Amino acid sequence: MSTLDVLLLEAAPGDGAADVSLLEEAGHRVHRCFDEPAAGAVHPSGWTPCRALTAGVCPLDDAVDVALLARRGVTPRPGPREAGVRCAVRAGVPVVEDGGDLLDPFAAWISRRTDGAGVVAACEAAAREAMAPVLARLRTGCARLLRAEGVDPEAVDATFTVDRDHLVLHLSGPPLSPRAARALCDRARDALRAVPRTFRRVDVGYRTT
Repeated sequence: MSTLDVLLLEAAPGDGAADVSLLEEAGHRVHRCFDEPAAGAVHPSGWTPCRALTAGVCPLDDAVDVALLARRGVTPRPGPREAGVRCAVRAGVPVVEDGGDLLDPFAAWISRRTDGAGVVAACEAAAREAMAPVLARLRTGCARLLRAEGVDPEAVDATFTVDRDHLVLHLSGPPLSPRAARALCDRARDALRAVPRTFRRVDVGYRTT
């Protein structure tokens, strides 16, 4: 699995502490919406500004693979520290929740819950699933090309290796002519429009399985 960039969203400071340890032990990078409580500026009203205001940089300005929302209680209304869920959804980033679905105000926008699978497995699965529309679009768009080669479009598969803004897309399947393989790789770049995320560098290759 690629190293993931995970945006941590906490209903309250410390809610995601255990999740951070698990993700970092698995080799993933964790980013936060808010500075640590001791370092963050707190408004007299209790409002805490996010890092986009305190540091001038939002983690979503760079590559984020998945957002992790850690909620340790049952609260039917979003808290002020959970505003990043809105930002993540608008940016097209899948949201994983480590918390129950009872009275969950974010239920409609949650891609996965940790449940019994664990936070690392849930985040990795959500990141993979976020790229699934690319393969579906590629198979549809290249159906005629592939069938002309005697290949069922469903026989073509893809794996995605992401490192921040660099994507390596490995296509694989039955033997293709060099011309068809090149065309498939070219159209794979167009298929990336199926997801809202953008990459500064994309490398695509095809191998026979």
